[in-house]
Amino acid sequence: MKEILKESIKIHYENKDYTEVVRDALLCLTTEIRKKSDLKDNDGVDLINKAFSEKKPLIKINKLETETDKNKHRGIMDLSKGLIEYFRNPMSHSKQEYSKKIADAILVLLDEVILEEIFGSKSINSIDDWYLEITNELFPNTERYAKSLISTIPNNKYYELSVMLYKNRDNIPKLKDKIIDELVNNLSPEEFKDYCDVIERDLFGNVQEKEIISLLKFISSSIWKNLSNLAKNKIEDIALEDISKLYLDFEYDGGDYMPSEQQKGYILENSIHILENFSNLQDIIDIIIEKLTMDSNELLQDYLFEKYFLLIINKSSKQHYDLIDTIYDRLRYKNKPMWYNTVKKIIKQLPKDNYWYTSLAEGFGLELLEKDPFEDFDISKISKEDLPF
Repeated sequence: MKEILKESIKIHYENKDYTEVVRDALLCLTTEIRKKSDLKDNDGVDLINKAFSEKKPLIKINKLETETDKNKHRGIMDLSKGLIEYFRNPMSHSKQEYSKKIADAILVLLDEVILEEIFGSKSINSIDDWYLEITNELFPNTERYAKSLISTIPNNKYYELSVMLYKNRDNIPKLKDKIIDELVNNLSPEEFKDYCDVIERDLFGNVQEKEIISLLKFISSSIWKNLSNLAKNKIEDIALEDISKLYLDFEYDGGDYMPSEQQKGYILENSIHILENFSNLQDIIDIIIEKLTMDSNELLQDYLFEKYFLLIINKSSKQHYDLIDTIYDRLRYKNKPMWYNTVKKIIKQLPKDNYWYTSLAEGFGLELLEKDPFEDFDISKISKEDLPF
């Protein structure tokens, strides 16, 4: 017997109260129809008629293409209504007594036929269809499509679908942040809190690094603000430890050099979209600067520069003279065109009085509107003739 039916009738069946067993079993039937059809305010024959309507069914036990399909669909509808009208409804008007034989017959019919078909049926409002659409490789990750799709999803499915996507995050072929954000932003305050709690619970216990990394992709700034201080502190501190231990190594597999599986840095990299919320952000930036200016591993320096130079410019509360010197060293030796192109593109967009602009603009062939006469800026460290690339 199906577990949900078994649990519904268990107590009364053990007590040999078979009239109540019939009531419990038919309540189980209507509950499952209501869940599958999403008709929360309907009951009895009205519920069944709307759920299995031939013109606009909310539950389809088959494709309804052939006459046989239609007959079976109508049969499940009529069997369900017959049980409700013949056995359950009379209980509302007068005392009824049903035997074990009748109760058993109803249970067999429900278990082997009606519930079997309902459990295997297609719900028009099932989140499975939306889940398959969102997780499809061809799903366009755009705000326009996200807004269009969410308008087709009932409001009461947002939470269930959001949690389903989160729980199955490792099976999603590529990031679908636009639709996920749209779903989460439309949750009720209570649902949003519950969703944040689901994510937070996964931060603790026997959790692995790869699980933390996949979880971080689902933490937006709004979710971050709703996490507990304990959860925030854990993420911030493991990100700090992660960047502190960061090194880059490559292993030879016989045909090419591949990144080592042991290298760190992925936790911080996957936190980039929420880093500005970290209370220890300056500590993290200080470590990045130290590795950029002191570490002799050029692979590591290139990686950090590409990932975090813009973050340093926008979020650091300090002025980093060592990094200025390192950038000029790269230009002098003409061995880092990526550094040159990246820096020039970024500083061209900065205000003229910005520290990074005043420190780097002249060396990159950009005009300074006015130079602070009190600023100790040594342009002799690189001449225009030495401009690289």
